[in-house]
Amino acid sequence: MASHTRPEILEAALSLFSDFGYFGVTTRQLAKNAGTTEATIYRHFTSKETLFEAVLDSALEGSLGPAQMLLMIHENKRKQSLPALVVAVLQRWYASNSVQSARLLHQASLSANAKWRRKAHARLDEIVGILASAMERETRKLARKFNARAAAQMMVLALFQFKIIHGAARPTRREVASVQEILRQGLQGWR
Repeated sequence: MASHTRPEILEAALSLFSDFGYFGVTTRQLAKNAGTTEATIYRHFTSKETLFEAVLDSALEGSLGPAQMLLMIHENKRKQSLPALVVAVLQRWYASNSVQSARLLHQASLSANAKWRRKAHARLDEIVGILASAMERETRKLARKFNARAAAQMMVLALFQFKIIHGAARPTRREVASVQEILRQGLQGWR
């Protein structure tokens, strides 16, 4: 068998862990899917646990992060209304998450491993916080009563769950329409 690199092992691990979870996958299965040996896996990762964590970190790095969201909001707040900007940012965040990454993040968020749970929850909480903060500033300016944090949380979690259940490798018109409806409902009462 050919010796494979770390990225190839991570790719095989993402596929298996996202479908079957941490306990549903053996290192033997990981090696087979990566086209390598268990010894090669252990040369790159000290344990299956560190491999899962590396895959989780890689999945988090691959999606639109909090810093990118803040920058996007800051750079475009004068060019478009904040509701339209929130929709654009969330659509971009949704598109940046693969189905496998979303499933892996879900696996981590339900894990008994506190470190994995914290990582998964922290990312979603950061995104909710950024959106809620931007929405709250606008709400205060307009002197409206609107629970921006609840709306941001609903939209992020609904999009996250939708990606896990219905996300496709290539978005369909139906998926795009559903994402827009989730966002429309989340912003209802704010616009």
